[in-house]
Amino acid sequence: MKTVGDERGWIEQALAQWDAGELYSFGIFRKPDGLYLGNIGVHAIAWEHARCEIGYWILGDFEGAGFMSEAVQRLERALFALGFHRIEIRCDARNERSANVPRRNGYALDGTLRQDSLVEDGFRDTLVFSKLQSDQ
Repeated sequence: MKTVGDERGWIEQALAQWDAGELYSFGIFRKPDGLYLGNIGVHAIAWEHARCEIGYWILGDFEGAGFMSEAVQRLERALFALGFHRIEIRCDARNERSANVPRRNGYALDGTLRQDSLVEDGFRDTLVFSKLQSDQ
């Protein structure tokens, strides 16, 4: 996001996807003072298969403090209560902090998608974690 227009466009797109049941995005705020920390969302929703994916990011100053684990726990409880059977979390294999979130929260590592995404410095591997409703 480089401009206010970029932000506005993203918000409008997210609202349209929310209304269509395709994506749900939530802000993460610190309890004591309401400070904005990052975002967590639900995407890659396959209603017909009772499956979805959680994605997240947090501002660097708040990494490693447990905020994201708490957000994942709360969102996954809501998703399982809605009837989802499987929740996935995917992350860049090089991002150890991001990969630690599903590990700490009882997700199984399903595998590695080798060189599945092209980024600025070349191809990257993606780790795929999952939790089933029966794993709770």
